[in-house]
Amino acid sequence: MGQLIRYPLAQDTGAVVGMRRAGSVHDTVSLHDRSVPEGPPVPDPVELAVRRTEAQAETARQQAFHDGYRAGFLQGELDGEREGAPLRARLQDLLAALPGQQQQAWDRVEALAVPVVMAALVRLVGSLSVSTEFVRASVCEALAQVGRDEDCVLHLHPADLDALQRTLEPMLADRPRLGLQADPGVTGGGCVIGTARGDIDAQWTVQLARLGMALAGRAA
Repeated sequence: MGQLIRYPLAQDTGAVVGMRRAGSVHDTVSLHDRSVPEGPPVPDPVELAVRRTEAQAETARQQAFHDGYRAGFLQGELDGEREGAPLRARLQDLLAALPGQQQQAWDRVEALAVPVVMAALVRLVGSLSVSTEFVRASVCEALAQVGRDEDCVLHLHPADLDALQRTLEPMLADRPRLGLQADPGVTGGGCVIGTARGDIDAQWTVQLARLGMALAGRAA
């Protein structure tokens, strides 16, 4: 009766309870030892305000630069337009006056060139030997201005009259009122026909003088 009776079931139950308690303690410790991940840091409100202000200031600066550049560009266009207007007007005046100035330049050239050309032409023609055909052509040209029945006298240089004596015979037969006159005052190679209405001067010197006067009058 004095022996202690052990109940295995109770002992086992205690062990189980002890194990549960031990496990609970272990579980509690494990939960506390686990590391919890940290979230993103909360930004400083003051820093956010500073950044926002700086961004707004940069935007305003860029806009002001753009507006200023555009305003300067437009002002430059306006200034260029105002400064270029007189220049364009002057250029238009010069272009409008250019044809007249060209004509004046040509007139001055002609006025200077005509006397030189005529003097050279007179020397050239005067140095040529006058042929019979040349004199005959001069006479025919002058007689073309006189009627066949008109009284007239043909004045020729004596040398030309001798050379054309046979050539003039058919002309005299066709013009009964045409007379011949040897005249030393007539330039060789030319002729003068005297009529009641005036003289027809077909001397080459006179013709060149008329040509020079015509050119000089055109150049004047």
